[in-house]
Amino acid sequence: ITFRENRWYCAEVISQRSFGLGSYRWRVSNLFPEGELDANVVLGLFTWSDRPEFAHREIDVAVARWGQKKLPNNSQYVVQPWQSSGHSKRFTTSSVANVTHGFTWKEDLVDFFSEWESSPSGAQSETWSFVKGSLPTAIIPQPLDENARMNLWLFRSFEPF
Repeated sequence: ITFRENRWYCAEVISQRSFGLGSYRWRVSNLFPEGELDANVVLGLFTWSDRPEFAHREIDVAVARWGQKKLPNNSQYVVQPWQSSGHSKRFTTSSVANVTHGFTWKEDLVDFFSEWESSPSGAQSETWSFVKGSLPTAIIPQPLDENARMNLWLFRSFEPF
């Protein structure tokens, strides 16, 4: 994220092809070199399709406080739509470690995982499974033309604190 010529610029990387069902993994190094990600900054690791079916085939790992400095959890897993009850899990990851986030997307479930080192606790992890049919709204997106993306952006276009 850069401020240049009186404007904020954010970054996004988009895969050129669809990978479909399978494992997606992102290794994030030194995301918080000064202790914490700013409350207005969002790191998104996700799949996306421009087609609206299956909520744009969006499966997310997000590291964010959504503009709230004191929000206790700084990460979340989501199978869109996020507003539907049971479609997300919030948790806390280390603010100083290298972290691997990802998910395995299958026809009937999405298994999320995060792993990091945290002194003095050592290796830590978080997992969550979103299972087709476990809720009335629990539908697993079917692959078509989605691509993997990662972005770093400003929540509601608010400048960092």
